[in-house]
Amino acid sequence: MLIALVGSIVLTLQTRHDVKKQSVAQQRSRDADNSVFLVSLDRQSGYRPSSKNKLYIMLDNRFYSLLVKHGQNPIKVRKDLYKSLILSGFSNPALALSLVVNSIVLPLETKKRRRGRNFLSVPFPITKERQEGLVLHKLIKIAKQSKGSLSFGERLSFHIVQTLRGTGPLVQDRQETLRTLK
Repeated sequence: MLIALVGSIVLTLQTRHDVKKQSVAQQRSRDADNSVFLVSLDRQSGYRPSSKNKLYIMLDNRFYSLLVKHGQNPIKVRKDLYKSLILSGFSNPALALSLVVNSIVLPLETKKRRRGRNFLSVPFPITKERQEGLVLHKLIKIAKQSKGSLSFGERLSFHIVQTLRGTGPLVQDRQETLRTLK
């Protein structure tokens, strides 16, 4: 017991230079003027929707978080995606992404449920946010599966353009889901 007591005192009094120490006085002296900074972002890091439409910004934020979840660099992907969409003739890439989401969404989601020895696909109604999230998730998944020499953002752009033309895997998946629901 004495050894443990002496050991704890020695470890407590030991100073380490590689550890940040808490400064209570510094924390208590903080206020909004010296802790919150407004930063102007450069336009080279990627296209930002000029429209203040809430839908575009929500979609953009959700898209950003899904890219992070799938292990992609969201800034680079977004920059490549928007640049490629602008080269494809879309003046507002956020609007193109919104059009894809709105054209593919389904009001129902099917889940497998067990009935005796069989599994049945049972449709469930889902919220608008869930619908949009599922479409973005499918879009990222399809672009991830299509390997090639293009960057991830360019592959996303390719699939967005295909979907807006009414072809491609997202449209086929939607049609297949509609057939299953009938």
